Amino acid sequence: MKRKYLTLYFLVTLLACNSDDIWDYKSIESNKYSFSKFFSEIKEYPYIANDNKITKIYNGYKSLKIGLTKDEVITLLGEPDCEVFDYKYPDEKNIISSAFGYYLKLVKRESVSEEDQILTLTFNPKDELFWVHSDNMGLKDIGGPKGSKELKRSNDKV
Repeated sequence: MKRKYLTLYFLVTLLACNSDDIWDYKSIESNKYSFSKFFSEIKEYPYIANDNKITKIYNGYKSLKIGLTKDEVITLLGEPDCEVFDYKYPDEKNIISSAFGYYLKLVKRESVSEEDQILTLTFNPKDELFWVHSDNMGLKDIGGPKGSKELKRSNDKV
């Protein structure tokens, strides 16, 4: 149940500003940065990331810019807690976007809280950063889905 709510929250966050573009899509989690593994390793709530992780993310955020590669983002922020790939259903090879999730605070296991602190970085099909969005971290969004030509082209109906 918790995974269902957190997955839904993560995906809604990714697509919140892109409601004009509708497509049939599904999401799959990364094997390398598994959503399920990250959440299964949390032993008690509220979960709060360690000070080193929090400091690295806030310091690295200052250097984020549109067009960075995933490797460049990892150099700045560290490895993500999870990664999700969105693809046009049913073709899992037609990735339309992917996203890294960094969790600094999760209040509850079973559901999303308004106090959760999450940094979401969305990449276009070329794995270039085009949107950075934070929840409850006091950081301004960088970029956004409306500006991504690659995502727009991928969203065209077939």
